[in-house]
Amino acid sequence: MDGTHDERPLRGLNFAFSGGTAGIGLAAATALARRGAALLLLGRDRDRGDRAVAAVREAGAAEAVFCAADLTTMAGVGRAIEAIGAGARRCTGWCTPR
Repeated sequence: MDGTHDERPLRGLNFAFSGGTAGIGLAAATALARRGAALLLLGRDRDRGDRAVAAVREAGAAEAVFCAADLTTMAGVGRAIEAIGAGARRCTGWCTPR
């Protein structure tokens, strides 16, 4: 093996994070950002979302977008689906931290 799993570059891969604006979700998103992934951060709080986008961009994300969506509602789920589709690219992974 050429390197560990943690060293593999993620440029060109896209990940969505519900709860990605704080705590474990933001930590996981930041780890993928350092490896060059493109990120969609989902959450309810626009200010926290904007701060999280700035943090993952600074960490090296190829792209970072926030979508204000409460995933406990059908309207919020619809917004998340639209945000994923708006990028017109394949979603490589979805993370919902608990």
